[in-house]
Amino acid sequence: MPIVALPSTQQLAVLKYEKPAPLGRYNGGLIFQDINGDGQLDPKLDRIVGGVIGEAPAGATGQELRSLDIHDAADLSKPASSYHATFGPIFGGAVGLLQFTAGQAGPL
Repeated sequence: MPIVALPSTQQLAVLKYEKPAPLGRYNGGLIFQDINGDGQLDPKLDRIVGGVIGEAPAGATGQELRSLDIHDAADLSKPASSYHATFGPIFGGAVGLLQFTAGQAGPL
């Protein structure tokens, strides 16, 4: 089961990571799979498996969707069974906790 995290575009900029040109449509961030299983997200080593397309009103700023941070590290997704022993295996898959910041609306 892939273990993934979602760093926002703002977080990727801090890491000085530039998105590959074919992924430019993902303006809200990229979804990375932790391929070496070390529990750490490294955009230069881990695999891109998707992205987020954000849409906001013209002039809006500060909106951000990202993986929840726990002790200054991205909270990677976990198997659903780790959240609920009975229903997790029934539903399957994984759960990733995300944080959304609405930001500021643009001029009206």
